Amino acid sequence: MNQPPDLPAMLATWLHDRPAVDRATVQRAITAAVRKHQAGLHHLAEQREQQLARGVPAGDVREGRTKAYLAAIWSLARQLKFANVDPGINVAACRPVTKWFHVNQLAPIAGNREELDTWAEFGVAWDKAQMSPDQSPVIVATRYTEQHAPPATLARYNDDPPLFRLARLCWAMEETKASASPWWLGYRDAGAALGVDHTRLGPWFKQLDRDGITAVVAPGDQAKRKSPLRRFIGYDDSTQTEPSP
Repeated sequence: MNQPPDLPAMLATWLHDRPAVDRATVQRAITAAVRKHQAGLHHLAEQREQQLARGVPAGDVREGRTKAYLAAIWSLARQLKFANVDPGINVAACRPVTKWFHVNQLAPIAGNREELDTWAEFGVAWDKAQMSPDQSPVIVATRYTEQHAPPATLARYNDDPPLFRLARLCWAMEETKASASPWWLGYRDAGAALGVDHTRLGPWFKQLDRDGITAVVAPGDQAKRKSPLRRFIGYDDSTQTEPSP
């Protein structure tokens, strides 16, 4: 995807009275949000087919659409808030963008939500967003795996590359965390980082726990679909490091 259709025209109108705003930066931010949303829609379609094949109730399918809708708005809010294009770009100023996003991207999954709902949800996401998309713990950890060698103990998974990548990501979460606290790695975030269906990851995490590679510090909440808090403990003598302060 080079750029979403009609985006340049919308930007030309929106930024007509804002000559100081770098239009290319704004366009990249919105395009990144659209790209992530389209990937989410593709995954949702695959998941829906699997659910329907298993006879999952329609209500659960609608819940998936709602999550995709909110995730897309969150992504757009984070991209624009941290693009640092202009101090005047705030929630109120972004109304034309959310309207365009609602009509051109969210319509298939918005249900009975109107453009006003999307703008209101955007405001909530904007206020809650604390870090730019490229500063999320999972992305920081993923970059760390590209630059550092993992402990030799993970060689036991050489014949199971997906499990090795998950173990390596858990190790990187431990190495890059901002405090001495345990880390939280959501299955969806891990699945996106590893390029696998997140529904497969529950047993994989439990295997790492059984192998003494990771340890659950606090249980998750299945009702709230929240993953456990974990630590990486699978160091060997030659590579063990102290937890980040």
